[in-house]
Formats: sequence, structure tokens, C-alpha cells
Amino acid sequence: MLEHWFVASIVASSMVLAPLAGVAHAETGPPNGTDTERAKQVFNEAMADLEAQKYPDACRKLEQVTELMPKGIGGRQKLGECYEKLGQLGSSLQQFQVAQTLAFAAADPRSKELTAKVKQLESQVSHLTIVVPQMLRLAPALTITHNSRAFESAAWDAEQVINKGSHVVEVHAAGFLPWKQEIDIAVDGGKHTIYLPSQLIPVPKSPPPVRSGTPWIKPVGWSLVSMGAASGATAGILSWLAFRQQSSSVASGHCDASYQCDAQGVVMQNDARELMQGAKATAVVGGVLGIGGITLLIASPKKQEDASRKTSGLTWNANLTPQGFSLQGSW
Repeated sequence: MLEHWFVASIVASSMVLAPLAGVAHAETGPPNGTDTERAKQVFNEAMADLEAQKYPDACRKLEQVTELMPKGIGGRQKLGECYEKLGQLGSSLQQFQVAQTLAFAAADPRSKELTAKVKQLESQVSHLTIVVPQMLRLAPALTITHNSRAFESAAWDAEQVINKGSHVVEVHAAGFLPWKQEIDIAVDGGKHTIYLPSQLIPVPKSPPPVRSGTPWIKPVGWSLVSMGAASGATAGILSWLAFRQQSSSVASGHCDASYQCDAQGVVMQNDARELMQGAKATAVVGGVLGIGGITLLIASPKKQEDASRKTSGLTWNANLTPQGFSLQGSW
């Protein structure tokens, strides 16, 4: 997913200061007269900005004219050149690819030039794959965003053309804590992967308010402590399974000592990674349950002691009066 969302672009000539007639000629459909005049004006301003190397201003204006005249070839070509000047090769490639498609459809002679540019950029851009595990896909109300934009399911596990820079992926699901990861791609080129977790951490539930006369607090507290201990044991088992799976990928010869793997080795490493993520999530849940149980045990009301004492079925009270000392008891 690119940092820019692109709309269709207006056509312009391939020269930086093309005449206005060239802009109109490149348009493949009959535009609205008012839009055409406005597009010509903004286009000329954008070309002047390109000439002056004011690339952010030029790109912004070219985006505006492409909204006004959406069926252009030259407009997309110029916008692609502008993004390339900004160092946004992924965005540039997308514009040149669409311009190439339009040129082929219109039998435009610029298709040859555009094809060569597309091939050049394809060898230079970075790619990002966001892997979404099957278990995560079952989470309720799951939403995934890439740089604050919705990352649709059609793009899951698929290689995407991107610009260099910061890329932030966030995961949200009903009843679970949000998950976030950020990577910074400093240079163009190369393939990058972000693995989403198989399981999200549930939102911790606050312990119920402590009231006197609530005998259930201690049993619930001990139950939570027991569940926390069981979760810790489960996390240990999952960690052991992950370690065994990772070691097996090396022992079986599917991965070398530096974990460079063949296709089967990659599958085994991904399985080990998912097991380890499950172990971490289970450990966190166990910790939350254990802390909640201990909190309830500490906050549970203590038995009230009065002056009465019971020993072997005997209840007695000691009283000091002006007349003297008295001791009363009953069985």
C-alpha cells in the first residue's frame, strides 16, 4: 500500500512546458469545459514548479489536475516523474503503469517510452509483504491498517510496491489489545516482510469491587491464581514446541545454521514463530490472571473478631464493672 492514494490523472504533453493544446490532445475523453480550463491553468503552474525544482508543490498541483481530467496519459506521466524527483519510487511506478495501460489502449506512440520506464522502476522499488496468519483472521471485528489506511484482505500475504520511509502496521479486534509494528526502509530496493501475530492479547478485566459479606472473593481469587499458573505452564509447553520445531528445521537439513531455508524450512520456521507468539500471548494472559487472583486474595475481607472466644464449644465473655469482675459463658 502506498503512502499516496491516487486518482486518475489529466493528460499533458511529455515536455515540461508543453503548450496547452498538448494537454487537451493527450486527454482521451471529452472533458467538461470548465474542468479543462481549470486543469490547463493548474497544469501550467505545476510545470513551472517542476522547472523551478519545487517538487512538492508540483506534485500537489498535478494531483489536482488529474482529478479534473481523469483519462490522461501525459498527466500521469508527469505525476510519475514528479514522484520520482521526490524519491517516492513506488508512487512513481504506479503512475507510469497506469499511463502505460492507457497508452496501449489508445495505441499511443508513448507506450514504448512508458514501457521502458516501468521496467526501470520495477528493478528499483521496494516491496513489502504483510503476512496475516489464519488464526488471526478469525478474530472478531478484525481491522488492519498500513500507515493509517485500511489494509484490505485482498492484499494480505501479497507483495506490495512501496515507497521508502516509515511503514506502520496496526491490528485491532474486538475485546483485544491493539498490536502495532513499525519498520523504517532507508533505501529503495529489496523485499521486506511484516509478520502479524497469530493471537492478540485479550483486554484485561478489572477485578470486581470488594464488598464486605462477599464470601466468593477468596474462591474466585484462588481460581484466577490457578488459571494463571496453568497458562504459565501452557506457555512453557508452547515455547518448547517452538524451539523443537526451529531445531528440527536445521536438523532435517531444510535450514542451515544461519537459518537460510528452503521452502519447507520456511514453513517450519513460520510454524515455530507462530508457536512462540502463542506462548508469549498465553504467558501474558497467565500473568494478568495471576495478578488479578492475588489482588482479590489480598482484598478479601477478614473475619471479624469480637470479644467472644470459642474454645472446644465454649463461648465466654469477660466484663469489668464498677461492682467487680464477671465472667459469663455458655455451651
